[in-house]
Amino acid sequence: MATFAPQLQVPCFLQCVILAFAAVAVTTISAIGTLSSSCSHQVKREFLPAVSRRLQVAPYRQTLAKSHVLCVRDCHADSGCLSVNYLPIRHICHLNNSSREEHPGSFGISCDSVYFDADALTPSFSVWRCYCSCKEFLQAGHDASGIYTIFPASVRNDGLQVYCDMETDAGGWIVIQRRQDGSVNFYRGWADYQVGFGNFSGEFWIGNDILRNLTALGTWQLRVDLVDWDNVMVYAEYGEFGVSGTNYQLTVGSYNDISTAGDALTSKHNGMLFSTWDKDNDNYQAGSCAQDNNGAWWYNWCYGSNLSGKFYVVRGPFNGLPWNGQGEPDKYFKKASMKIRQYP
Repeated sequence: MATFAPQLQVPCFLQCVILAFAAVAVTTISAIGTLSSSCSHQVKREFLPAVSRRLQVAPYRQTLAKSHVLCVRDCHADSGCLSVNYLPIRHICHLNNSSREEHPGSFGISCDSVYFDADALTPSFSVWRCYCSCKEFLQAGHDASGIYTIFPASVRNDGLQVYCDMETDAGGWIVIQRRQDGSVNFYRGWADYQVGFGNFSGEFWIGNDILRNLTALGTWQLRVDLVDWDNVMVYAEYGEFGVSGTNYQLTVGSYNDISTAGDALTSKHNGMLFSTWDKDNDNYQAGSCAQDNNGAWWYNWCYGSNLSGKFYVVRGPFNGLPWNGQGEPDKYFKKASMKIRQYP
């Protein structure tokens, strides 16, 4: 997963202006950088833009270019280049050896990028407004779950890549954690949990710095989705969620009584600081909850839930991710995901 470190604050509307400007006069691009080629090659290689779009596969080459014209010229000079992503705010040029048509599932919305290739249909994929949340994307008609780039006012950088769940409970959720197969190690230190780890196509933690910045403004809902060993799905929903301070103190409340998983956060974890194996902020005086339970969480003494704890691939009496609803028997789940959504 990429590290989402603050770099540059540019308002959403201004970014769209910059991207729109980058798309001007693109019909002249093929004539630049291809002067040594035949006329037929120029026509074939004429590149057209999709504004606020990016091919989200690893570029085989990256350069710095002062304009989209120079970025596309670099692609034309490279026989293996089929498309580019141009990031005008940072003047970064991604040269791709594949295209939107080859990887439609990786052709994402990214408000800091203009995508170019030789397909005449490419401009029809342009997105002409920048959005600050998954919820805004959904309201604008983007109803497919996947990776999006948002520009929330509280995150001071040039775009935050997130996974949007557009299907669960009316959609518009930012997924902040996913556990599904044990492919990613969650027994990590403080620094890893600060910046996030894993990958959006599988298991990940979005990062505590991002959680703190996102929830700094407005009211946020939390939803926890769980799957047990019989593949029964349950959920817990909260009307209030936030993370604050240098130790990422948890605020959670307003448990929705129609939820089916029980409340395993409010009584034992609300107000607690985040703990990892190398930074113990819990109330357990005899040891470390993170070390004793192979995880990282808002531990108390120790937990009612521990969704970043040890992952099990085989069923057993105490195997699974603990979610122990208040006043209910202990429960252990094989899959879990956490997601947040701004309210209203």
